Amino acid sequence: MTSTREYPNNWLRSAGGPSKRSAKSAKECKSPSTKPSEKGVSQSQSQKQSEKPTERATDTAAGPPVPYKPTWRNDLCGLDAIPGAVKWEGPQRIKTCQLDEPTKAKFVKLLGRLLGEETSPLEPNDLRMVIRAVIPILKSEPMLIEDVPFDVTIVGDIHGQFHDLVRLFKGDAKDGKEGWECMKYVFLGDYVDRGRQSIEVMTMLFILKCLHPDRIFLLRGNHEFYKVNKSYGFLMEFHDRYTNKRTVKGLFLLFNEAFCWMSLAAIVGNIYFCSHGGVSASAFTRRHMRGLYKPVYLSNEDSLIQDITWSDPAGGLRGSTFNKDRGSSLFFGFDELCKALASMNVVAIFRGHTFLDAGFANSWGVCFTVFTATNYQGRPTNGAVAYVDPTGKVHIQIMESDPVRTLWEDRVADEEGTPKESVEAKQADGVVGGTGQLTCM
Repeated sequence: MTSTREYPNNWLRSAGGPSKRSAKSAKECKSPSTKPSEKGVSQSQSQKQSEKPTERATDTAAGPPVPYKPTWRNDLCGLDAIPGAVKWEGPQRIKTCQLDEPTKAKFVKLLGRLLGEETSPLEPNDLRMVIRAVIPILKSEPMLIEDVPFDVTIVGDIHGQFHDLVRLFKGDAKDGKEGWECMKYVFLGDYVDRGRQSIEVMTMLFILKCLHPDRIFLLRGNHEFYKVNKSYGFLMEFHDRYTNKRTVKGLFLLFNEAFCWMSLAAIVGNIYFCSHGGVSASAFTRRHMRGLYKPVYLSNEDSLIQDITWSDPAGGLRGSTFNKDRGSSLFFGFDELCKALASMNVVAIFRGHTFLDAGFANSWGVCFTVFTATNYQGRPTNGAVAYVDPTGKVHIQIMESDPVRTLWEDRVADEEGTPKESVEAKQADGVVGGTGQLTCM
């Protein structure tokens, strides 16, 4: 939109035009032949001075002065435009499988092994091959993926529970096709730690990302950072599976390298914002998120990254405050959430990050929390996913707790002598009670 601005009569001088001193110098810099004598001025100069007020009156009567329009060069700084050139819109994400036929067949075989009854650890070379194949795909995706369509399933925290991931895909299978061949998925992060099969979870998701780049979207959670997953079970899995210390360290760091290239958020149907944690109180716009670049090694490199992966909603709070329960990021209230959604130009948010007995919660009608892992931490709890149908309507699908799985987990924990976690540790990871209502800690 162009705006019309009224300028005063002395607009040129106020805008950087010739000053009084420069105007005076211009009058005095006459040629020697027309220089006035000390006694007076010439007759011609007297006539010009007498005519000058008449010219001013004529200009004033004609109307306001025309605004000054600088003549900028519009020729690309002196360079000729390239014929047929198009505007660059940033990197384009990979949407089709880039694997050659032998590698694709190898990945399909690995996928069948993961879904079969094979119990031996995966070969380190196979893991390296999968990670090196998925990194270029993750690199090609922007930090904010804005072109995810409707008809998609939004999955919450998995936390190393491979059986829940398999249950999810089996539930979406139809017409003889696997779930990942029929449906698109947005995973909200926290794939590793806590559970016993984080390696299998990440390997399967990375294989599916390589085979179907436009059907599987992997967002980054707070447990996909090195400082977190080295202490909550992911590193210990490598020590349990492999005896060579160099193999353990190399694979662990290679997985974390892939995590550094994951996107932080996605927008479904241009109206639903998806992230692991929540919103930020500062710079929470699409423009700012487009300005974030990969790789990201630490979540505290930027406050926007920290808040998207760590923040939590809090009922009864106005504005935002420090998240003392997690020791990081912030709690945000309803008013802060509304401002954030408006600045991002969306209508609702889908998040994970918070454990719930019912598997889901709906805060204020615009903040949906989904937690997909069942029987979490030895408790008979349900999991949930959110399905956005082709019209944009949201459906919550419950994954009920499996009592047989609960008994098996308890028996294994007793045989291994696994110590029960303290209440403080569970609170630090977002373990809250309730029946679908988000409890603010």
